[in-house]
Amino acid sequence: MKSARYLFRLDDACSYQKKENWERVLSLFSSYFIKPLIAIIPDCQDPELCMLPYQDDFWEQARQWQADEYPLALHGYQHRFHKTKKNLIPLNPYSEFSELPLKEQRSKIKKAWGIVKEQGLLLHYWVAPAHSFDANTLLALQEETSIRIISDGFALTPFRWKGFLWIPQQLWHPRPMMGGTYTICLHPNEMEEKDFLLLQRFLERYHQSCPSWDEVAQNKYAAFPWRRWEHKLFMYAKILKNKLKKRNN
Repeated sequence: MKSARYLFRLDDACSYQKKENWERVLSLFSSYFIKPLIAIIPDCQDPELCMLPYQDDFWEQARQWQADEYPLALHGYQHRFHKTKKNLIPLNPYSEFSELPLKEQRSKIKKAWGIVKEQGLLLHYWVAPAHSFDANTLLALQEETSIRIISDGFALTPFRWKGFLWIPQQLWHPRPMMGGTYTICLHPNEMEEKDFLLLQRFLERYHQSCPSWDEVAQNKYAAFPWRRWEHKLFMYAKILKNKLKKRNN
């Protein structure tokens, strides 16, 4: 079995943030020449995030990330949620997009895309807030943006599905795996000292197993149709697990 490969994603980059955490985590990655995917909220209205210090130089910083060749992702629009019952990724019962009419989803994504374009940014990836979106979200992305890569899903390798390349995101803390390609999602605004130490120890040992996002996105083997069934199998297992959990409560 081939050794595992690790990608990193940093969520909730916006005008409200713990700037010292962001600077620290990016400095740590930089020391190993790793560029994580940075997921940007264009117009953050999340009540919890809005309690963090406001950074009036955020967009200047985002443009510097782009100049430094960090991959950037569109992380929804305002990061505000409503309750839902059906999502393509059944992790959370709430979403910024799922179950809304296509017209409304197009409007949200058009506004989000307009903001980042106005700020001089070109984003190539989609990161849904709370991992929650549906088929209409994908249609809206196709109609309103040039994004064709999604950072989400459960599989051992990237796959193509519904007109997009999916790069799975399976982990929320660094830990060694047996084989496959794994995205580790971190939230710098929430990181504590123990999280930085865990990340540092992991990078010391596995930094040579961290390819660039471009390298993974250009992998021709992701085009094999059967790979998406790995994702579907994981999803069915997740749904069954949730049903059994509810039945036992």
